[in-house]
Amino acid sequence: MLEARNITIRYDNRRAVEGVSLRVEPGEVISIIGPNGAGKSTLLRSLNGSVPLSSGQVLLDERPIAAYARRAVARRIGVVAQEAELRFPVTVMEFVLAAALPGPTPGAGKTSATLKS
Repeated sequence: MLEARNITIRYDNRRAVEGVSLRVEPGEVISIIGPNGAGKSTLLRSLNGSVPLSSGQVLLDERPIAAYARRAVARRIGVVAQEAELRFPVTVMEFVLAAALPGPTPGAGKTSATLKS
């Protein structure tokens, strides 16, 4: 289970994400929508521990995400980039399923995340 508890992320004096809480069970699919600049990508990056929180906490299986090694987080949370330059032919399905494979996925997180059980 992945859980965000009242997280806030600031860049200098600008709040990119404020007071967000959510809970995602293994196998559950969620969507995060909003206008450009609303903080969607920042939120996703915080959920896998890539962006530090100003306040609140992100938990993976009831443990703080910071307690896990980066490799352990990558084995559990897959992120598929919204925009990724691919240098070989791949279908959309193959690209999305790449998040289910161990190790790095092509691109960096922008639009979707999958919690693996």
